[in-house]
Amino acid sequence: MGSRIPDEDIDRVREAVDIVEVIGAHLPLKRSGKSYKALCPFHSEKTPSFHVFPESQIFKCFGCGKGGNVFHFLMGHEKMEFPEAVKFLADRAGVSIRETGGGPQDASSRERQGILDALRAAASHFRSNLKSEAGAEARAYLEKREVTAQTADRFLLGYALAGWDGCLKALAGDVRESYLEEGGLLVTSRSGGKYDRFRNRLVFPICDARGRVVGFGGRVLPGADEGAPKYVNTPETSIYRKSRLLYGLHLAREEDLRGEGVVMVEGYTDVILLHQAGIRNAVATCGTALTPEHVSLLKRYTDRLSLVFDGDEAGVAAMERGLDVLVAEDMDISVVILPAGEDPADFVASRGGESFRDAVSGGRDLFDFKLETAVRKEDVTTSAGLSRAADEVLALIRRVRNPVKRESFLHRASEGLGVSRDALSSRLRQGPKRVSPLRSRRAPSSSSDARARCEGWILEALLGDASLFARAREEMPSERFEDPTLREAARRAFEVFDRSGRVVLAQVIQSEPEGAFKEVSERIFEQEMADCLPEYKKLYEDGLEEIARLNLKTRKGALQSALKEAEASGDRERKRALLEELVALSCQIESKSSGQ
Repeated sequence: MGSRIPDEDIDRVREAVDIVEVIGAHLPLKRSGKSYKALCPFHSEKTPSFHVFPESQIFKCFGCGKGGNVFHFLMGHEKMEFPEAVKFLADRAGVSIRETGGGPQDASSRERQGILDALRAAASHFRSNLKSEAGAEARAYLEKREVTAQTADRFLLGYALAGWDGCLKALAGDVRESYLEEGGLLVTSRSGGKYDRFRNRLVFPICDARGRVVGFGGRVLPGADEGAPKYVNTPETSIYRKSRLLYGLHLAREEDLRGEGVVMVEGYTDVILLHQAGIRNAVATCGTALTPEHVSLLKRYTDRLSLVFDGDEAGVAAMERGLDVLVAEDMDISVVILPAGEDPADFVASRGGESFRDAVSGGRDLFDFKLETAVRKEDVTTSAGLSRAADEVLALIRRVRNPVKRESFLHRASEGLGVSRDALSSRLRQGPKRVSPLRSRRAPSSSSDARARCEGWILEALLGDASLFARAREEMPSERFEDPTLREAARRAFEVFDRSGRVVLAQVIQSEPEGAFKEVSERIFEQEMADCLPEYKKLYEDGLEEIARLNLKTRKGALQSALKEAEASGDRERKRALLEELVALSCQIESKSSGQ
């Protein structure tokens, strides 16, 4: 597999940018000793545990564990792919980079960009249709909903022509048909022909958090075919993942979401009219229930979320489905139920934006809402009903890992159910009924774990003291590392050192650390926080010595196996030779163990 961008170019880009400046453009960093700190953008917290280290050009959150170099920050915070992050920073720093062709990674990246370009072209086509004579009916519908032309432009609203292949024909010659199909714009008929998925519909382009069009929603116009579904959406594609997308987030993130939080509603039009009324922190899911992935996405911008739902029975029922998993999320989540018969768009049209803000500020805490629902569903005047309600509430509390939050929920459950906290705690400790596993996992090899630990010491020492590379080239070259992740990291370290005479962790990490390398990274991050200089030479020598001891033990095991074979075969000469070697080896192991 060919590399899209040569490693030396990646290193030049990394060295040309300052991670403090890059992250500082996204987060309000404050100096704190040897590092800069801020509230972590990858999880919700009230006390800063996210640190950026200028000396080693790495970042680390000691709350959620996220860490890495400047590329990893952009990959996590801006959802860039690795080559995209490199090119973005290269443009910023004015560094020219080369790109190799022919590898699978190159083809995948080109195809992804081709699909994105096709979707952007389609959005422009739909936008032109809306402004044309053919879009008169769609414009009339928007006027009836009081959507202004300025708002329509802001949300890139468009219109799909009534014919079977309007989009396909309009983009033919400029966009590859395969990209249109892979982007979800085309449907294949039974005869094998292709036709437009969106026809005679008001079109809502759906953007990712960076503002790139990744899909569409299409609403049928009033008076159209009565048998047609009200909404048609882009199917799941390599670009469009409903569980990871929120409609309007690319616009909402322009606001101060840390302060205001996010308002979650159900429909595209709800989001549009709320933004138009000044509620510019509104977003919506794309035809799916709110998922933990959505919440993880929102945590990058805020720790407050208000769920707003229609007040009718169907709206409340839709809201309750899937909310249980959100109770455990480390966010302040509230529930807002509007008056019966009103959706957010109707509410803001009749009462205005300030009344809507008041309704949101009066929302119920999600746990309290679930507690009240459980009490309402069951007859808690009976012991059986009370027990069922308690079990339902405790099932929610079991999901919560935060001990402070769990304690708060237990106290509120005790008050809401009229049951002592001790009784609830006792029931909580019993846990739910467990199902026996079908099979147990194999325990990892202790010898391989011990070897990886020692190799980790050696790599950590090399990254801390470049003078050790001269010894390691003879005593522990990269090919001698047995752990595959550490071997690749060591290979990178030697390569960077040979090129520049120095190396830091940020240069070695090309992907998210895993296995033993993750432990090495964690120790280096911890050392960055400490005001001390680790004894890297001793760490290196301890690693070598322990590996030598492990090699001797491995050799001893092999000799013992060979001795058994010799005894079984009656080979006395081989048995005597093996015994002599085994005795000498045992003395050597004992000598090393005693430190002589």
